[in-house]
This record gives sequence, structure tokens and C-alpha cells, in this order.
Amino acid sequence: MNSRIFRTIRLFIIIAIILAVGAVGLNYAFKLLKQKQNDDVRTDLLVVQAKIKVIRGKAKVSSNTESYVGTKISEYYDNDVKEFLKNIQINESQFEKYYILSMKDLEKMGISGELKNPEDNQYIVNYDTADVIYKKGIKENGEVKYKISDIITKENPKYWILHNRAGVEK
Repeated sequence: MNSRIFRTIRLFIIIAIILAVGAVGLNYAFKLLKQKQNDDVRTDLLVVQAKIKVIRGKAKVSSNTESYVGTKISEYYDNDVKEFLKNIQINESQFEKYYILSMKDLEKMGISGELKNPEDNQYIVNYDTADVIYKKGIKENGEVKYKISDIITKENPKYWILHNRAGVEK
């Protein structure tokens, strides 16, 4: 009788250990998946930023800002986007400098094929500062970040080096 109880207890302990290892493994796998998704967003932001720098450079050479791609936020019909920009500390007076990019705009720019998630076209750009805003944001360390300048920082050297290699103006 004692050996039967001992076997049952041992079986429960083994099952508990297997469940604990499985839970830790699943948690680790979900963290890796989220990190990969965040890396894809970072990469997309860098691609968009590089392209807007090229467009900005061409516009400066030709003195023609009409070549900027996207719809000016000041002329945009969706008030949710305007409220979103106000919530991330962008004044209404600066809306003239920001453009929202649609899927057609990404195709016109020639980068829709380079983006990991082209259907996820939640990008707002400022051609003057080469800042890119990802409307959905990236959650890191319990904080949601929207601007490329906040997402790619010196605390994250791998992306900071790439970001600064692309010629970010200070």
C-alpha cells in the first residue's frame, strides 16, 4: 500500500515538473515571437525612414516639396489620427509637416515589397526631421513607444547604430 502511494506521489511530482517546464518553455517562445515581431516593425521603420530621406533629398535639390508622398495630416479627414498625434505631444501647429502613408503611397515609394508587413500601413512621417511614427506602437518594458527616435535608442545599440548610419540629423 505504501509503495502504491509513493508511486502516485512520484507520478504527480513528475507531471508537475513537466507542466512547469512546459509553461516556462511556452512563455519563452511567446517572448521570442514578440521580439521578432518588434524587430520586424523596427526594420520596417528603418526602411520607411531611409526612403523618406531619399525623397527629402530629391525635394531639396529640386526645391519642390510637392514630391513628398502621403497625405498631409492637416488635410487628412480622420480626426482620430489628429487626436493620436496630440496624445504623443505633437502640436496642431506642426500637423502641416506630418504626412500619413497609405498602402498606395508605400507602393508609389517602391518599398511595399521590402516591408515585412506592408498591409500594416500605420506610418506617419515628417520629411523635415526624417521621423517616422508607427501608429500601433511597440510595447517595450511596459511602455508603448511610437516614434522611431524613441524605439531605436542608445540603450538598444544594434538598432541605434543602424539608425545613425542612415544619417539622422540631430
